[in-house]
Amino acid sequence: MAQTIQTLALNVRLSCQLLDVPESSYYERINRHPSKTQLRRQYLSLKISQLFNANRGIYGAPKIHHPLLKQGEKVGLKLVQKLMKQLQLKSVVIKKFKPGYSLSDHINQKNLIQTEPTKKNKVWSTDITYIPTQQG
Repeated sequence: MAQTIQTLALNVRLSCQLLDVPESSYYERINRHPSKTQLRRQYLSLKISQLFNANRGIYGAPKIHHPLLKQGEKVGLKLVQKLMKQLQLKSVVIKKFKPGYSLSDHINQKNLIQTEPTKKNKVWSTDITYIPTQQG
């Protein structure tokens, strides 16, 4: 309300009468200083965003909470989660690599053996495409 009255340059007395709010409440709101809690949360928000950006957005609340504790900050995990949500910081989850194949890769493969097997266990083959090499 106080910010709206200021931005629109409205008459304070008339606005307060219309809203059935005492004028003293308006002036108290305008002159209010941030509380210790608000200042601490602003400070923690800055630290959290710095840690988040320093780790390329990968760290979630538990991994950010731990360095804060090491730095001597007395903060709970729930508060870190709440502040990260307010800052809209979400960790990036990198999925673990699972080797697999697609059918399109194996449709037109050459027969490198050049012979037809005549007995069982004469020719063996395997797929080693999941092993990283210098060729990629």
